[in-house]
This record gives sequence, structure tokens and C-alpha cells, in this order.
Amino acid sequence: VDYTWDLTKRWRLFTGYKFRYRKEWQSSLSSATIHERHSIPLAKLEFRLTERTRFQFGLQGFGSKLPYTVTDLVNPEVDFEQTDTVLMATNDSQYFGYLVTTTFGFNNRKKEFSSPLMAALGDEDFVSAFIRVFIGFQDE
Repeated sequence: VDYTWDLTKRWRLFTGYKFRYRKEWQSSLSSATIHERHSIPLAKLEFRLTERTRFQFGLQGFGSKLPYTVTDLVNPEVDFEQTDTVLMATNDSQYFGYLVTTTFGFNNRKKEFSSPLMAALGDEDFVSAFIRVFIGFQDE
């Protein structure tokens, strides 16, 4: 579920909610081996600097108030809450007939497991920088 607000000519706000459900079992077992529910609130604020260049700030999960949560009904020790934050710039251009999209920015992920044992092994708090280049062509 999502909705986009065009706030002004240059500012756009995207909000959404994603729910994923996954259940797996082996035919030899009567109970599930995996039974997960993912609850993911989303938001993205975009500023269009030019027709080809835009800046974006995005969130998956909103801190402790409305986090990205994963609940595992088979293995509750692997339940966790997560927040992903990204700040990036994107430029679209043409080069000798090819469409080139360049994206660069920073990402921050904070992941906290509910089980103290899993928290000691799997909690995450890291920042990464990235540059991505996509090259394609437009069908005429």
C-alpha cells in the first residue's frame, strides 16, 4: 500500500506500508519450518534539483515507534526490529544513445534482535557509502 504526495513542483513525499508473509514446510513434517511476518513502514522525501537530478531521503521503519519488524513464529529467538535510512543523489543522462543513471549516497542500518543471545551475535549498526551506475537503452 502506498501513496505519493506532490507537495510542490520540486518536492514529493512517498509513504507506504509493506507486509510480507512467508511460510514453508517440508512434506515429511507436519509443522512449519519457516513462518515469518514482516511489517515494513516506508517513507521517501524527494527534491528535484533539475529535470535530470534529484536528492532523496528514505526510511524503512521509523525508530522504536514504528520499526521494520520481523516476527518468526517457528523461531522467536530470531525476531528483530530494524531501521534503514538512506540519503542519495541520482542523475539521469544520455551518452551516445545510452541512458545512464548514476546514484550515490549513504545508507545506515540498525538491527536489534529481541533475544539477548542473538543480539550478541547479530545486532547491526553500520553506515555504508555506495555508487551505482546503470546503463541501458530506450526502445524506440
